[in-house]
Amino acid sequence: MKNCTYLILSLLISLCFSCTSDDAQITELLWVDSERVNFTGVGEQTCYNIQENRSINEDEWLLFYDGIEGFDDLYEAGYIYKISH
Repeated sequence: MKNCTYLILSLLISLCFSCTSDDAQITELLWVDSERVNFTGVGEQTCYNIQENRSINEDEWLLFYDGIEGFDDLYEAGYIYKISH
């Protein structure tokens, strides 16, 4: 059931980020790690670990401090997400 939920979620996210203009479509991949990371800046908060590679490299996760429009409410810990936009 969780695999089906992940597949549906991935498709919905892909649709949300798809380009609707007549210009050449540029597809970028964004990987979101399975757990959010705690950090302290102005205050304590959590952020995403992300990568913008074609494939995941465990040593190249970057902290992403902002939210991801259309994704934040759907995020569930324990899954690595692949978002194309």
